[in-house]
Amino acid sequence: VRAGGLWAMGQFSIDAAALIKQRLLAGALRADLDALRAEGVGQSLGRVFDASAVEQLAIGGGFLALFATIEVAVAAVVLALGAGGLLEVGLLAATLVAMGLGVRRYLRSRRTWTARRLAITHHLIESMAGHATRLAQQRAQRRHDDEDRALLTYTTQAAEMDRSMVALQALVPRGWLVVAATGLAPVVVAGHPAPSELALALGGVLLAYSALGRLTTGATRLAGAAIAWRAIEPLLAARG
Repeated sequence: VRAGGLWAMGQFSIDAAALIKQRLLAGALRADLDALRAEGVGQSLGRVFDASAVEQLAIGGGFLALFATIEVAVAAVVLALGAGGLLEVGLLAATLVAMGLGVRRYLRSRRTWTARRLAITHHLIESMAGHATRLAQQRAQRRHDDEDRALLTYTTQAAEMDRSMVALQALVPRGWLVVAATGLAPVVVAGHPAPSELALALGGVLLAYSALGRLTTGATRLAGAAIAWRAIEPLLAARG
């Protein structure tokens, strides 16, 4: 079943990627040339990068998030039948809320990082096009001051984005294990549950842990795809 599912995912990914490329090509051929000239080569090149990001992140992240969501729902049912009961289900829901806040923070950080990356790409292309003028008119010791400042801002924002992603992908699943164990401990000590109920609770905790790991990864990919989609949306709209 898993092999069949992976094969179907692969076929869908190929077809979806081909459709996206066709729509982008049609939009590029119908785009306003004056608007493209006003943007500059750097902005157009950045849009090409974002088109690739949509293809890679949206398709893979969508499947990953979909299957992980199903696994989380199954884990909630298993937890409800286990020793912790509705308490463990509530803790799982609280963990999902915390994950949503982390995804929101990551989305905001990645949006700023993407804007910085596009600005650097645009500046680099324009600098290459006007390199001869810079050599003739700009002092050598001041020639790369703008690039240094731009790279410093970019790396600072990239570090912030990476921290938010690591915190999301590492702390949410591992934090769930701590929270679930904390909620299950008094039930085990005071309630003396049956072995079958305890086994169900532990199985639900581990199933939720695995699902949360995949869900956070899928959510970060979808966040990146959503930001990249905004960059290529004008080309898709130009297709008419």
